[in-house]
Amino acid sequence: MPAYGAQEKLDHALAALSVQSYPQSLLEVVVADDGSDPPLRLPEIRPEHCRVITTPDEVWGSAAGTNAGVAASDGQVILRLDADMLVWREHIESQMRWHHLADYLVVLGHKRFVDYRPGQYTPEQVHYAVASGEAAGLFDPAEAKPQWIESVIERTDGLKRARWRNVANVFVGASASFPRTLFERAGGFDSSMPLGSDTDFGHRLVQAGAAFVPDDDTSSWHLGVPEIKARTADGNRYRSAFFLQRLPEHRSRRQAPRVQFDVPSVDIVIDVDEFDLERIDSRVRPLLDGARSDIRITLVAPWPDPSLQRAVVADDELEAKVVQAYYGGEARVAFAAETPPAHHSTPFRLELPLAYPATTHTVSRLTGAAEKHNVGTVELPSPDGTARLVRRSAAARADHLGVPVDEVAESARLAPEAEAPKSRRRPNEVGRLARAYNERRWQPRRVARLSRHVRYSPTWLLHCLRHMARR
Repeated sequence: MPAYGAQEKLDHALAALSVQSYPQSLLEVVVADDGSDPPLRLPEIRPEHCRVITTPDEVWGSAAGTNAGVAASDGQVILRLDADMLVWREHIESQMRWHHLADYLVVLGHKRFVDYRPGQYTPEQVHYAVASGEAAGLFDPAEAKPQWIESVIERTDGLKRARWRNVANVFVGASASFPRTLFERAGGFDSSMPLGSDTDFGHRLVQAGAAFVPDDDTSSWHLGVPEIKARTADGNRYRSAFFLQRLPEHRSRRQAPRVQFDVPSVDIVIDVDEFDLERIDSRVRPLLDGARSDIRITLVAPWPDPSLQRAVVADDELEAKVVQAYYGGEARVAFAAETPPAHHSTPFRLELPLAYPATTHTVSRLTGAAEKHNVGTVELPSPDGTARLVRRSAAARADHLGVPVDEVAESARLAPEAEAPKSRRRPNEVGRLARAYNERRWQPRRVARLSRHVRYSPTWLLHCLRHMARR
C-alpha cells in the first residue's frame, strides 16, 4: 500500500483489512510511507501481520512506494491497494481464488468512488461494519461514482472479447493483484513516472503474457475523489507525454507525428548471412523509409570489432566494418551476435531473412493485419523467404504455458506482397481539414476555420469534408 499523508483514511483501510474473510495468517500488509510529515503510524486496529516502511529518499511517488513494498514482502501474490480504499469483507479472498486457478492472471478489484468527510466514521465503526458484512451500507450506492473501466468490461463481456492491444488500458492500480513472478517478468513499476505508472505497468503485464480478469463478486469504497479526477485535463496532458514515449499501443502514439520514440512498436530482427553493404542496405532501407517510423532493426551476425587495422583495405573483415560504419549514425539500427530480448513494452517482433524483399509497406501491412484480425502471428511469404510478425504478449503467454503460440492466439497468412501504388497527392487544405476532422472534439475552431477556407472549392471531396466537419 503506497501512502502519503491521510492518516485517517489509512486507519480505515487497515481496519477493513483486519477482518477480511481471507486468513490473517496468509496476509501480509506493507504500507510504504512516501515521506509523509508527520510520518504515518500503525493504528491499534490493523491486520495481524502489518508494518510501515519508508520509500527510499532518491525516489518518490506511488510507483516507487509499490516497488519498495514488493521488495520488502515475500508473498507469492502481490495485491496493490491504495491507502484510501475501504474494502469489503471478501475483497481479498475473492481475488486470491483466481490465482489458485492459473499463475499468469491479473485480477482487477471492483470499487466505487464516494465523497468522504473527515471524521465521518471511526476505525471501530469501519471494523464492525466490515466484520459483520455490512460495508456496503457505509455509503449510499446511488451517490457513488463508478470506475470508467466498468463500461469497457461490460462492453467486452468481462474482457473476454477485448482486443489484445486494448486490454491493458483497464489496468488501474487502486486494487489489483498478480503473481510475484509476473511482476518480476514485467519489470515492476516505473518510478520515473509520477503519474500513469499503473497504465504503463499494465501494458508491460500484457507483453509478459498476462490475462486480465475483472472480479466484481465483491467491492470496495474509494474514500474521496483522487486529484487526477478533479483535474482530468491537466492529468491527461501530463501523462500523454510519458505514454507517447513508453507505450507503443496507447492511443497517444497513434495520434503522434512521425518521430522517434524511446520504445519502438516493432522490433525487427534480420539474420545476416553475408556481409555485403549494397545487399544489406537494399533490404534495410525500405524498412527505414516505410510508413512505420517507430521501429528498431537488429542485424544479427558474428560482427567483428569495428575498429580498423593499419592495413585497412587488406582487412579480411573490412566489409563487415563498412556496414557497421554505414549505419553508425542511424539510431534505429543495431548490431548483435545473437537475437536480443525484446523491450518490456514493445508489442511486436518481426523476423526477416536477409533475402526477403521488404518494401516500404511491409511493416505497416503486417501490423495492420495483426490489429484488424486480432491475431498473434502474421506471415507474409515471398519467393525468397517469409516475413513473420509475432505479437509479444501472445508469444510470452505461450512460452509460459509451454505450448505453440497458435494455441494461445489465432494466426493469419497474407498474400505475397507487391509494391503498393502511390496515393494521389491531396491538396494541403484537404489534408489539414481531414486531420482536423479526426480531432474535431479537441479542435472545433480549427475545423470551422478550415471549412470556411474550402467553402468554394469545386471538388466533391472538399464538399464532403466540409459537411463532415459541420456534423
